Amino acid sequence: MARHIEFEEDQRPTKRRKGKNLVRDSEDEMEVDEEEARAEMKTILKTFPIELELKYDEKFTSESNDEILQQVIPRLIEAMKPRYTPRYRQVKSWLSALHKHRRVRLLYKQCGTLDKNNRRLHQNNRLNEVNNFFIISKKKKSHHSSKL
Repeated sequence: MARHIEFEEDQRPTKRRKGKNLVRDSEDEMEVDEEEARAEMKTILKTFPIELELKYDEKFTSESNDEILQQVIPRLIEAMKPRYTPRYRQVKSWLSALHKHRRVRLLYKQCGTLDKNNRRLHQNNRLNEVNNFFIISKKKKSHHSSKL
């Protein structure tokens, strides 16, 4: 005997594709890539007044940024509603990631590293990712061969 379970909107399960976080599309209840919704959010953020811009020289959790977030997040959710229906928590995590990226770039710029070595920073980060991948895969191979 199958029971019908009703979920609160935040508890509703969503399907996932490999490596993709999905957001519910409100128009036809289709699933949409999170990347599209984040791009939409960034575009909407550009239209907001300067007083609603996060302070990148302060931490994301600072009091002034918290006050800004309390105004920005509901506006973003409302502005995205024609196409997307992200949750408050989801928008906050997107803004946190965006703030982290912009804060790091600001700090590099302030110490002069960004001007001189912008390309080098990018390449080093990519090289570190590749090196970490090879180190992990070598460890797995040596672990498997030692079992034989």
